[in-house]
Amino acid sequence: TRRDYETGNNRMEMKPYDRKTLLRTMVVTGVIVLIVVPVLFYSLYKIQIRDAETLQSRAIAQQTRDMLVSPVRGAIYDRNMTALALSATVETIVISPAEIKDEAEAEFTARGLAEILDMDYETILKKTTNKKSYYEIVARKVDKEVSDAVREFKTENKLAGIKLFEDTKRYYPYSTLLSNVIGFTNYDNEGQYGLEMKYEEVLKGVVGRVITAKDRDGNAMSFYFEQYNDAQDGMSLVLTVDYGVQEILEKHLEVALAENGCDEGVLGIVMNPKTGEILAMAQKGDYDLNNPRTVNDEEILNSILAAPEDERSELMLEAMMEQWRNKAIQEPYEPGSVFKIITASAALDTGSVPMDVPMFYCMGYKEVAGNRIHCWKRTNGGHDMQTLVEAMKHSCNPAFIEVGQQTGAENFTTYFDRFGLGDLTGID
Repeated sequence: TRRDYETGNNRMEMKPYDRKTLLRTMVVTGVIVLIVVPVLFYSLYKIQIRDAETLQSRAIAQQTRDMLVSPVRGAIYDRNMTALALSATVETIVISPAEIKDEAEAEFTARGLAEILDMDYETILKKTTNKKSYYEIVARKVDKEVSDAVREFKTENKLAGIKLFEDTKRYYPYSTLLSNVIGFTNYDNEGQYGLEMKYEEVLKGVVGRVITAKDRDGNAMSFYFEQYNDAQDGMSLVLTVDYGVQEILEKHLEVALAENGCDEGVLGIVMNPKTGEILAMAQKGDYDLNNPRTVNDEEILNSILAAPEDERSELMLEAMMEQWRNKAIQEPYEPGSVFKIITASAALDTGSVPMDVPMFYCMGYKEVAGNRIHCWKRTNGGHDMQTLVEAMKHSCNPAFIEVGQQTGAENFTTYFDRFGLGDLTGID
C-alpha cells in the first residue's frame, strides 16, 4: 500500500504475481463459460428433452413390475350350442433367477422342476444363471395336476424363485370332428388355420396387465403402488353346423374311404338348400385338432420316416399342410351329374325342350366332336328313348348332351352366369 501525497489517499498497487493469478482465473472462467456450460446445457437437453421418453421408460422398468394377464379365448359352438372348441385353464412355470439365493438353491430348484415336469435338468439349470432376470419361462400350458405338484414343491421348500402364472390352452372335445373347418391355434393361442384364424380378432380378446412397484431387490410392493387392467375375454362363434349331422356325415365318409380306398380322400357337404346354411362339412382323411402337427395318416408318416433324414422336415411340413386343407372350399371341383340340374333348368325356362315328350335317345353313348361320351348304362342299347323327366331319373349322359344342344350355347352360357357360377361363393 502506498500513500498518495498529492491527494492524501492510500492506493493499492498490484504486484506482478497477482496479475498472473487474475489472468489465470479469467482464462479458467472463460473456458468454463465457453466449453463446460454448453456441455452442461447439452446434457440437460439430452436428459430432459431428447432422451426423456427413453429414460422415463427405463426408470419405470426399474421401479415397476409389469405382468400380462391372458384373456380367455372365445369358444366355438354348433347351432345347438354344443361346444366344439374351448379354452381350459393351465399354467406357465417361470423361474426368477434374481430371487434365487445361491448356486445350491439354483441346483435344487432345477433338479426338482426337471423331475416334476419331465424335462432336462441342464436346460432348466441354465435358465437360473441370468441373475438380473425375473422371468425365465420353463414350461408352458402345464395342466393342473402337474402345476399343483410344482406349487407344492415351491411352498414346501420356500422357493421364491419359482413362479406360476395362469394361462389358457385350446381344447377340442371331439378331436377330429370338423377339424378341417375349425382349424387350430399355436402355443400363444393365436389362430393358425380355419375358423380359428379367420375370426382371430373376434376370438382372441384383449390382454390385461398388472403393474406393481418393486423395491431394489425386485420384490413387489403391492401396497405402495398397483394398477390392474382387466383382460377382456374373447367373443364366441356360433356356427350353422349341426353336431349330429356332422357326426353322421363323418361316419359315412369313413365307410366310403375304407370301402373304396380313395387316394385323394373323400369329402362331403350337407346344406340347407333354402338358406344356403352349411349343416355339415367334412373330409377323410383329416387330423386331430388337439395334435395338429402330428401326421394322422400312418402310411404317409411311415413313408416320411423312411426318407433320408435331410428331407424329412420338408416332407413332414408338406404332409401337415395337406391334411390341414379344407378341400371342400379350397380345391376346384368338377360337378359332373349334379350339373344336369342346371342344364335342365335352363332348357325348361327357355322352353327349348318339353318335359314329358320322349325325344331323347340313348344307345349307351353319344359322339360329340369326335369324342365318344358314354352313359353309365352301356349294355342292352342304353336307355333308348326318354322324356326329360326319365332322362333326369336315369342321369343319362347322352340324353343331357341333346338337352344342352337344343338349349343352345348362348342360352346355356346365360343361365350359367345367372346361377352365379362365375362368382365367388362368399364362403369364409
